[in-house]
Parts: sequence; structure tokens; C-alpha cells
Amino acid sequence: MKALLRPGFWLPAGLVLIAGIWPFASGREATREVVFTVLMSVALASSLNLLLGYTGYVSFGHIVFFGLGAYVGFYLMSARGTPLYLAALAGGLSSGALAFLLGKAILRLRGAYFAWPPSASTRPPGPSSATTSLSAARSGCG
Repeated sequence: MKALLRPGFWLPAGLVLIAGIWPFASGREATREVVFTVLMSVALASSLNLLLGYTGYVSFGHIVFFGLGAYVGFYLMSARGTPLYLAALAGGLSSGALAFLLGKAILRLRGAYFAWPPSASTRPPGPSSATTSLSAARSGCG
């Protein structure tokens, strides 16, 4: 409780709040996109700081969850016409669901075995994934 009274908590929290309100105040879509991208990068950097800095675990699959949330959010916005904030929420929930499912199995492992499954999740499954029906684009794998 005493930590909440220090400026080390309130200053960053206030800056993030101001950055979150700024796009609504300006009313410009370009500002909204830039601020959203910056806040998304801040969230990724903060989560990596918690994982690598405080726990000491090296996560080879951390970006998989970030990428899944971004892909789900973009798919919902482009193909379904979902508003940005709902698509971001759906992307975060889908990443959280995947992290929960993988975490139930992976967190039981210890030592070097702990690092293997997240590392494997960053690899594409094989040549069949070179072209996907959702993106209709080549990934450069083949």
C-alpha cells in the first residue's frame, strides 16, 4: 500500500492514462493508431521485463502470444469490421486463452525441459504453412 504513494507508480500510470485519453481528445485516427501502437509496445516491453528481469526465465515463445493477439485483432478488424478496441480485447483474450492452455502443460516442466516447448511454438509447422487460406500470402518459407 505504501508503494502506491510513491511517484514511481503514479507518474508512469498517469502518463499511460494521458496517452490513452489523447486520441479521444484529438479525434484524429492517425493519432489513435500511433498511440495504440506505442502502448502495445509498452505492454510487450513491460511483460518481458517481468518475465526476464524479475523471474529470470528466458521465454522463447513470448512473441507467439503477442503475435496471436495481433493477428486475431487485425483479422477481426479487417474481415469482420470490428472496432479497434473490441478487436484488441478479443486479441488479448485469445492470447490469454492460449497462454493458459500451454501454461497448464509447460509449467510442470523443470530445467532445460522448460525451455523446449515455448521454443518449439515459435517454429512454423512445416512446408504446408507457406500459404494460408486466412492471409492468402506466402510466408517466404518455400
